[in-house]
Amino acid sequence: MTDDKATIAVQHLEREEPVNLENLASDLGLSVKFTDDLDNDIAGMIERNPNDSYTISVNASLPPALMNFTLAHEIGHFVLHEPLICDGLDDTRAYLSTDKGKYHNRLVGKKEEREATIFAINFLMPVHLIKKYQKEGMSVESMAQKLSVSKKTLEIRLNEL
Repeated sequence: MTDDKATIAVQHLEREEPVNLENLASDLGLSVKFTDDLDNDIAGMIERNPNDSYTISVNASLPPALMNFTLAHEIGHFVLHEPLICDGLDDTRAYLSTDKGKYHNRLVGKKEEREATIFAINFLMPVHLIKKYQKEGMSVESMAQKLSVSKKTLEIRLNEL
């Protein structure tokens, strides 16, 4: 993670409750679009534009919590793996680089996919917010709604903590 990207990401974690992923993407210089133009098996894609900026495309047919997770995952690729993105990267609904879609990026493997997923989990459900919400007596359902994640995803996160 470059220092500039890390600084921007940490600032968002510290000042926003929960992190607004579209604001984070914008501050990182990323364009975001929610589209029906992706293959049904593709959750999201990040691609380099001709001017060396990047666009993240999120499959608009996904449920809202998965769209949010996909956006966080693709931001994670940018922050953690920008040199490996090359022209672009497609992620399946299982968050794996794939030969479906527009790109098949063989530089991004299971290790990088796991890192992007961990990034997404930490930004969507940061420990400090979960602890704060638990202290406030917030229900799991209310907490999941506030964090824009599914109840099942939050329950998994709570069990890991």
